[in-house]
Amino acid sequence: MSESENLKIVAAVYESFRAGDLAGVVKNYAPGAITRDAISLPYGGIYTGPDEALGKVSKMLEVWKDIDVKIEAMTSGDGHVIAYGSWTATGTKTNLRVTLPLLEVWRLEDGKVVFVEPVYADTFLANKALGHEPAEADYAHALTPA
Repeated sequence: MSESENLKIVAAVYESFRAGDLAGVVKNYAPGAITRDAISLPYGGIYTGPDEALGKVSKMLEVWKDIDVKIEAMTSGDGHVIAYGSWTATGTKTNLRVTLPLLEVWRLEDGKVVFVEPVYADTFLANKALGHEPAEADYAHALTPA
């Protein structure tokens, strides 16, 4: 696939999310696509395939409401798409609204998403808005003595 087609595929994911079309979000996910999210968040982890990716989105929608994603720029090269913008949402538990930068790295092969990972600037602030205290067990495996 061309880089411009990869950009269109990723743009369609964001459009589907904004429209509430969850099936459209994962329409172009490969069967083994990896979705990775920050382990400190209540929906963090590694998800494999479209069904697990949908499960992750469902978990997100349980803790966030009124989500507004704004993509300001996307670029592509070597089968990767980088999307930059912001997202604003309200924590369902706290009713606190927050706006955070959005940066997501996508990798596509043959017109299918094979990997996506958001890169967070401030999971502490996100967790405050969610009223979530990450347990040490959630991230202890990621910490090793120097």
